[in-house]
Amino acid sequence: MAIPWLELGVWERADWIANTLIFIPPTFLLSGYLCSSKHRSLLDKLSAQLILVAVLCALVVGIELIQIWFPPRTVSWNDVVAGIIGVLIGGISWTIIGSYMGVWATNLLHQHDLSTKMAHLTVAAMLAFIVYSIYPFDFVFSLSELEEKREIGRLRVWTEVSVLGWVGMMQSWGVAAMRLLPFGIWLGWRIRSLWAVPLIVLLAVFFEVIQIPIFSKHAAGDEVVAGLIGGLIGWWLVVNSTSWSRVLVDPTAWTLLIIAGSLLIPVLFLGNADGFVTDPQAVSERWNGAFTPPLARYYYTSEYSALSNLGGKLAIFGFLGLCFSGYIHSHRKISKWLPILVGALIAGSLGLFIEVSQVYLAPFVADLTDVGIYLLGYAIGVVAGGWFFADETVSLRDTKQCLDAS
Repeated sequence: MAIPWLELGVWERADWIANTLIFIPPTFLLSGYLCSSKHRSLLDKLSAQLILVAVLCALVVGIELIQIWFPPRTVSWNDVVAGIIGVLIGGISWTIIGSYMGVWATNLLHQHDLSTKMAHLTVAAMLAFIVYSIYPFDFVFSLSELEEKREIGRLRVWTEVSVLGWVGMMQSWGVAAMRLLPFGIWLGWRIRSLWAVPLIVLLAVFFEVIQIPIFSKHAAGDEVVAGLIGGLIGWWLVVNSTSWSRVLVDPTAWTLLIIAGSLLIPVLFLGNADGFVTDPQAVSERWNGAFTPPLARYYYTSEYSALSNLGGKLAIFGFLGLCFSGYIHSHRKISKWLPILVGALIAGSLGLFIEVSQVYLAPFVADLTDVGIYLLGYAIGVVAGGWFFADETVSLRDTKQCLDAS
């Protein structure tokens, strides 16, 4: 009876919206599972979805009530409303676009043509990066909130090294470049002349402008330059595809990518270290803290931070898995299981190295169970790459032979 309604400021807005977003995917997917059969009547589908929404709304309330016994979680009616909104959005979204997305996903998963896969994934990546740029949708509603964002360094004309550090700046530039990459690829298909360049400039500016009213996002002039470079790279890759496409069937190129990725991953994870922890007692305590139940560390962070952290780790090691998958499909006579196992060994070793290093580096908090997350990301990358390159090995080699002959 004492559960309160909270006054949520700009700092809490992202977490409140994250509570909404968490319940959208399960409601959407469960609606698809229960309501996609062609052999069920409209009344049956409607009844199933109403029951599903009711059960998930009860789950939202139950989770919030259970948190009374799990400090330091915040218990409030705000979170209950956020979760119920997420359930409703998920159910309504399936009703409106679910069947169309199901058909699109099914056709894409059974697609064998590499260029068609690339086209679909490029459009999907464009939409995903637009959503990512305004996620978690914590808009500022006043000039004072906008000024607060500027004061904490999330709104700046140019990034100084002291704000993020070199590694942090490289990460922000990399994200800005990756965000424009699919747009550059799409423009390369549509516009092969240099008239694409001003459009890429406008897109780079657009993505920073739309992040200005999002409190959690960083908007900076140097990221416009990074985005421009990413867009130009994507455009160039398409326009000059005949000069580089042979690398898709060159095991050496994939090997170099694997080596570069293996060297870069520890830098991305450990490059922001402030210094070494040398006190024996502190080291002992940090070692004890490294052995925790899976995902326990994320319990003490916000929902927004936890989701972003997990997504970033999965994506980074997913790239490594994708490179190993590319190597497998570029090699003619090698068993696919040997590279997969070698890649898993490398991913696990890198993960273990990162977590052990975090014991001795401040301000990191080591969690050895994160090695499982790294391996999961690697596995996702291998599976995704296996699908992407599937059934194209022969045609790619034929393409390479034609290029070599010419």
